[in-house]
Order: sequence, then C-alpha cells, then structure tokens
Amino acid sequence: MNIIAIILVICSSIEWNIKDSTKRQYVLPNELSTLISHTNLNPEGKPTEEVMTQAIENCVQSHPMVRHAECYITTRGVVKVVLTQRVPLLGVKTEDKLYYIDEDRLRMPIHPRVNADELIWAKGKLDEAMAQTVLSDIVVWLKKHSYWENRIAGIDVKNKQDIVLIDSSGLRVRIGDGTQLENKMHKWRVFEEQMRKVEGKTYKELDLRYQDQVIGRE
Repeated sequence: MNIIAIILVICSSIEWNIKDSTKRQYVLPNELSTLISHTNLNPEGKPTEEVMTQAIENCVQSHPMVRHAECYITTRGVVKVVLTQRVPLLGVKTEDKLYYIDEDRLRMPIHPRVNADELIWAKGKLDEAMAQTVLSDIVVWLKKHSYWENRIAGIDVKNKQDIVLIDSSGLRVRIGDGTQLENKMHKWRVFEEQMRKVEGKTYKELDLRYQDQVIGRE
C-alpha cells in the first residue's frame, strides 16, 4: 500500500521590497500591509496554495503611488512583493485642478511625501493631454541638459501656441508651441553669452519664437 504524504506549507510572513526606496519614500510597507488586510488578502497563516498572488499584485498596484508590483512565494512559505514607485515628472496647476504627470506620462495624484519644490510646475490654459505630451517633452529635454535643468522654475501656458518658460531669476522666455526646443534654447544661450559683454543691460522677457532672432523686452 502506497502512502502519499502531503506537506502543507503555511505562509509565515510577507516581505515588502520597495526597490527605489533609497531615492524616494512615497509608499510605506505598513500602508501596503493595511491595504491588503482591508481586502482580506493578507497571506500570513494561510496555506501557500490558498495565497492569491495575482490578487495581491493587483491590490498593491491600486495604490496611487505604485508603478508596478510582482508577488511570489518562496519555498519557505514567505510571500514576497517587489514593487517600484511612480515618479512625478511635472506638476500641473490650473484654475480647478492640481495634479502631477509621472514619468510614464500618466496622471498622478498630489501626495504629501512628494517634494513639490523639486518639480517644474506648469500653470495656465492647458489640458491634461498637453501636459502629457508637449509640456512633458519640454521637462524631459531640460532634465537631459544640466545647463538648463535647474534654471527653469516653471512653465506658463498662455495658449497652445504661446508657452513661456520662467527662469529662476524671474525672466520670462517665450518659446511658442514648444517645437524646435533645441534650437530655441541654443539661441537663448548664445544671446546670454553676448549680453554678458554689455554691462547693465537686462530684460524682463525674451521672445524666441522667430527664426534666427531673439527679441528682448525690458
């Protein structure tokens, strides 16, 4: 007579691995533990065969600051959840809305653990689609160029054809619809270098919208 022994493995614990937690702490392990407990998905004390890893993944990814989650069970009965956080790219402020656009170009809610002062904020007459495309493209370009990254304090949208960059000194720089940004920023830099030779000359606004021209307004 053959006897088949069935070894029942009980989940002993759940471990959270927030991969980018050294850079940012938008999500805390205790928040995630509470989240899965409220949906009756806490695996601790359950046979591992009853643990719903896919449901746990879906639940964790419902957290507004979670970008991606992966859940699996080790041979020791430990449930491990590895996740990455969403990263805000751009802040948006209109007359009736306040939100972020993340690095995946998705809308992201305001969160108290995000340092809003570290973001470039866009305000004015813009919609979400413009924030996800043209304005996000501008911010991505700025982040790739160290000369400009810390210079631009904000973006003021007069309309889709009239975008204004706000320099940290308060200087307003009109770049039109945001296209040909590389050329326009190059014109600005060359203009700055020339103006350093002219003592005492300052402008409140620069207009880069016209080909081969920089128009300064006092």
